[in-house]
Amino acid sequence: MIPKNSVTDKQAVAGLFMLAAIASYFFYLTWHDGFADLISDSAIYLLMASSLDAHQEVPRAVFSVVMSDYHFPPMYPFMLWLFGGGADYPFASHIINTTLVISSLVCFFVWLRALGAGWMLGLMLVGVVSLLPVTTYFAN
Repeated sequence: MIPKNSVTDKQAVAGLFMLAAIASYFFYLTWHDGFADLISDSAIYLLMASSLDAHQEVPRAVFSVVMSDYHFPPMYPFMLWLFGGGADYPFASHIINTTLVISSLVCFFVWLRALGAGWMLGLMLVGVVSLLPVTTYFAN
């Protein structure tokens, strides 16, 4: 008898296949011209990330002005800067953002399982959330 919380081989393969499919779709959107754009928040986040770099020519005054005018949490620009993103590296910023969205979907699945959702229900809900227009938009 299989314990309730154990994962069978079929479930593991299904989960990995779904993760690979979602990741492939999101990374396709990241590389695809025409889908990605810079909305006002994106440009500000990129400037904030660039201002964290000591070797960047963006003055610290830019960061203080941006932080005083736009009350965005500083963790996302810090993550962009930490992994090599910023205003000078928009493609790297898109890759970092896509990876963060995929990671959040994995965390969502783990959270659903911790709440007692079944394996297939968790996969279906992650699939639905990953195909929502807002998730697709912000995945790149």
